[in-house]
Amino acid sequence: MYDKIDAKIDLKKALVPQLAKLTKTEYVMLMDRPTYLETTDEIKLYEGEWHDWFHRSDIDLNQKVVIPLAVIFFAIGLYYKNLEDKDGSLLDQALFCFRYFLLGCVIWTAVEYQQHRFELHNEHTIPDQITEESIKKFFFSHHVHHMYSN
Repeated sequence: MYDKIDAKIDLKKALVPQLAKLTKTEYVMLMDRPTYLETTDEIKLYEGEWHDWFHRSDIDLNQKVVIPLAVIFFAIGLYYKNLEDKDGSLLDQALFCFRYFLLGCVIWTAVEYQQHRFELHNEHTIPDQITEESIKKFFFSHHVHHMYSN
């Protein structure tokens, strides 16, 4: 069956219009078998360059934004804790803030798992008749990550 699906997908052409021609069974099978590509630049989602660029997400950019923001917010928390507790040592205040940082990490992990498991793995919401319009609801939310994991 995978040979038939592979014959329907040409990675040198826009991917979304090709996915819209698959049956629900074929789509789910494609999603359940990740494909590794040397570079994600090989994947073209849409024919138009702007439309294609707009639907991409760059993990490096996400990390370049999120990590500095986490450090900045930790420093802000430490600053406000210092304003509140002038008598405590800076180490005590940093440990106090770090405990809340760890608590935030635990809560974030729990919420992330819930979102990933129950909302992003939404195979039950895939319509029987896939269209380019319906793909936006499930493919870009997470399924592209499973089809082309890099």
